[in-house]
Amino acid sequence: AHRLRGSMIEMGLCDELQRHRLYIALTEALRNAMYHGNLEVASELRRRGNGTHYLDLIEERRWQPPYKDRRIHIDATITGAKAMVRVRDEGPGFDLSVVPDPTDPVNLDKPDGRGLLLIRTFMDDVRFNDTGNEITLIKRREL
Repeated sequence: AHRLRGSMIEMGLCDELQRHRLYIALTEALRNAMYHGNLEVASELRRRGNGTHYLDLIEERRWQPPYKDRRIHIDATITGAKAMVRVRDEGPGFDLSVVPDPTDPVNLDKPDGRGLLLIRTFMDDVRFNDTGNEITLIKRREL
């Protein structure tokens, strides 16, 4: 994430605020790929109790096959006109249509879904593959 942010500075793609927002969106995409994709830990577990089951399951699966052997793949293309970053995990994917709308007032106080909200807010375009294990973030140069 830091290296990509540095490349955006070199290419003059956007200002410091926009680079910071891209960094946040990319960090959220990487967290989603690791925790929800590769480790297959459901975000709904954050709502149970004080969230310790969520954290305990993450720690447990980090050391268990097949979870521990999965990787995150990142492909980035950065030009003076746009940055396009693809993040793919090796998990089974998810069905985007069943993810609650994080902008719905009913969901604003829920701890899960905020990452996708930030990603969609900070990026110009967000795409998912059909399997649901790859996200593409696109940020265009501000004019």
